[in-house]
Amino acid sequence: MSLMTPEVVAWVESTVDGTMMNCELQGRWRPHYFVDVKTTDGNVLELLVRFARDPELVKDSHFLSQFTIEHESHVLESLQESDVAVPRYFGFNKAHQAILMGRVDGNNSFNERDDSESRRAVVRTYIENLAALHKMDPENLAGAALTVPESSEALAFQNSFGLIERDYRQAQERMTPEPLLEFGLWWLHNHVPQRSEVAVLQGDCGPGQFMHAAGRLTALIDWELCHVGDPMCDLGNMRMRNMLYPTGDQREFLDYYEEVTGTKIDEAALCFYTVMATLLSPLGMAASMQAPSAAIDSMLPRFGWDVVMRRGLCDALAEASGVYIDPPPLPNAESGRPSTMNGYLVEHLEMRCMPIAEDEFDRYLIRGAVAIAGSLGLQDHFGRALEADDLEDAGDVLGHVPSDRGEAIKDLSRFVQDSSSERMLDLIWLFSRMEKRREFLWGPLMFAQGSSPLEIRSKLEPYLGPRGIL
Repeated sequence: MSLMTPEVVAWVESTVDGTMMNCELQGRWRPHYFVDVKTTDGNVLELLVRFARDPELVKDSHFLSQFTIEHESHVLESLQESDVAVPRYFGFNKAHQAILMGRVDGNNSFNERDDSESRRAVVRTYIENLAALHKMDPENLAGAALTVPESSEALAFQNSFGLIERDYRQAQERMTPEPLLEFGLWWLHNHVPQRSEVAVLQGDCGPGQFMHAAGRLTALIDWELCHVGDPMCDLGNMRMRNMLYPTGDQREFLDYYEEVTGTKIDEAALCFYTVMATLLSPLGMAASMQAPSAAIDSMLPRFGWDVVMRRGLCDALAEASGVYIDPPPLPNAESGRPSTMNGYLVEHLEMRCMPIAEDEFDRYLIRGAVAIAGSLGLQDHFGRALEADDLEDAGDVLGHVPSDRGEAIKDLSRFVQDSSSERMLDLIWLFSRMEKRREFLWGPLMFAQGSSPLEIRSKLEPYLGPRGIL
């Protein structure tokens, strides 16, 4: 069902005093419409109508109820006269939960046509904008009602992560255990950096959240998660997003942030906030990942986000602990032939369904169906053997080999509660190996983003696990 109802069209036209000539739904999970409006003075405005998240997701979430599209509209309006490049703001429709803004030239990702020097120039300009944002007084965004934390604990958890943790705890009552996420939460609450520096943060910061065209940055986008916090939080989030949408060597860009701001990066705090950035989305998506539903608009990309974030969480925990964990042996995906019906399904979708897709959104949905079929094929061929490897590794940590994955999850959940302090590195080793196997099986589901390694900033010592062998 299109959200561009006659009432919304009338609002767009009255806001800019013109007549809508064209309207096109973007090919992504969240409803965005490109619209062209001819104004009464004869100009054509290229606009974007950005709608809210699925109301069913928002209504029971403390996190999504705080960071709404209305909040984004206040932030975007407040930044119009700032030194930060943002889309032009035209207005917000509270009844239909939609922002009207200027369409920004370019793309929010890079491709083979973007040479390394132009990429580097764009990202450095992004860093300059981020530095300008971090220097702003939160009072300058009074319309967004940003709360300033008053302690190290509040700085880490008050304005963003604490809300997602609250949602996760609330959902736990109807979920099976999540030992990796529980371990991540234990780690964060036991490693809070003692810092007091606060800044206005973009929130969902980094690659994919800025537009560029012809080798220049055109705007920073997506301000829904803007809040006040530790500037290292934005930098940790930038490192996380570089796994999904790689832009180049993040170490250079972090060094450039130091140069622009004149502030030395706190490496321990950066590691802390990288762990936090990789844990936030899996916490928020945990319930839906255990019970996937096509009624959730973002379900397709969630599969890919979740697997990359969980693997990245393990990488970030290892980095923060000063260790490197070799990946487990993985099979060659090409050696596994899909079942007859699975192979046919992929072929049917690509050959028969894709050609009759009417627009980019239809093609996006079909690509998602192809990805699901591909992942099911890998699971069918390799899943049993990789599960046996997981159980063997779990046995090395637990002291007994669980009979199946369900038993392993329950036993690991208890082990995390009882032994995280004493066996922290063993748990990081185990979860890292398990998540890299899962990433292999779910590889096709990452059709909407990449799956790059977390770029490590310091030398790490190898950690070989409880057996002391590879």
